[in-house]
Amino acid sequence: MKRIPLLSLLLLWSSLLFSQTDFPSIQCKTLEQQTVQLPYFKEGRHIVMLITFGKKGAEEAETWVDPLVQKFIRKSGMLDGLFEADLIALTVLNAGELSLARSQESRIKAEMPKELHKSIFYTNEKESELLSLLGKNAGQSAHVVVLDDKGHIIKQLHGGFSEKKMEEVEAAFD
Repeated sequence: MKRIPLLSLLLLWSSLLFSQTDFPSIQCKTLEQQTVQLPYFKEGRHIVMLITFGKKGAEEAETWVDPLVQKFIRKSGMLDGLFEADLIALTVLNAGELSLARSQESRIKAEMPKELHKSIFYTNEKESELLSLLGKNAGQSAHVVVLDDKGHIIKQLHGGFSEKKMEEVEAAFD
């Protein structure tokens, strides 16, 4: 009789273990034109990624910028120091948008908080893979993806900011 619950537990554990989705490795550029490979991992640190596709979803992404910067960079809340995470803002661009983005870098730097500059990346790689990974209508929306320190996606949200969604991001750290 005790074999069935134990067997069920083992099957559930193995399905959870093998059903984790890894975030793909993507070559990106920084605002300073440095080439980097994302995501990068640090032992014991999560990554919170804000992802948009070109101009689509940019308005929704803007609603996330200040709350994410406050929580993960400035750590302005009473308990925000508990969240060990790096914040990454990734914009996936097509070839035409990529050249436009390069011409707008100085304006972007002037408009964005200085402490966010090191967190801003853009790429024109793996757009279809990311769209497939993020799901239906992915290119129309902003996405917040939380990765563990091994690169597994542990939480994925889309749309504009809300307190409820931020609570879901925070819960991913448990």
